[in-house]
Amino acid sequence: MRLDSPATGEFGWHRLMTRDPNSAKAFYTSLFGWESYDVKWDTGTYTVFNLGAKKIAGLVKASEENGEIRSHWMSFITVASISTTVAKATSLGATLFSPIRTIETVGQVAVMLDPSNAYIGFFEAFSE
Repeated sequence: MRLDSPATGEFGWHRLMTRDPNSAKAFYTSLFGWESYDVKWDTGTYTVFNLGAKKIAGLVKASEENGEIRSHWMSFITVASISTTVAKATSLGATLFSPIRTIETVGQVAVMLDPSNAYIGFFEAFSE
């Protein structure tokens, strides 16, 4: 399986966070014919969705640390180095919301709040 590599600065990963991952998985695999498999995630299980040979999105269960957050999709911007990007964004006034986390076989993600308090996700794919 491969992940097409968007250029740095392009949206390159999408994630669904939900309190009911089993229902969401059943819905999207039935609706679009996506296949799914589970991998290790820093806080438990992470579901990867494939369309044919292409990894296209992920699904993670919202945890108690997420408070009363509603189920939602979030897009992540591709970066060459997640640690460098987080450091630079911090120096420009962003704050870390969710630390750098590893999605086994896929890559690393982090979520920050930009200076206007908007959520922004960063994604660094593992090279194959």
